[in-house]
Amino acid sequence: MKNPIIDELIKLKLISNQNLITLNNQTRDKKVKVIKDLKTKIIFLEKYITSNEYYSSIKYGDEERKLSYRDDDKKVSDKSKKKKS
Repeated sequence: MKNPIIDELIKLKLISNQNLITLNNQTRDKKVKVIKDLKTKIIFLEKYITSNEYYSSIKYGDEERKLSYRDDDKKVSDKSKKKKS
């Protein structure tokens, strides 16, 4: 499947087809071209291949993902709130 971000970048005039070069013909784990716009230096992948199943299969430790907010609206990790044993 073509990467939908390409059309969006063109629409926003952040990249131009004339300025695109192929940096590499594949990534370390897939045969997907890595493309760069020479003028804006934006780098993106030619194809979008990651499925929703990939993200739902990843197991994260709850403590690593939880964030909370202090009164001044700054994010702080829950790790800082852990009780010491």
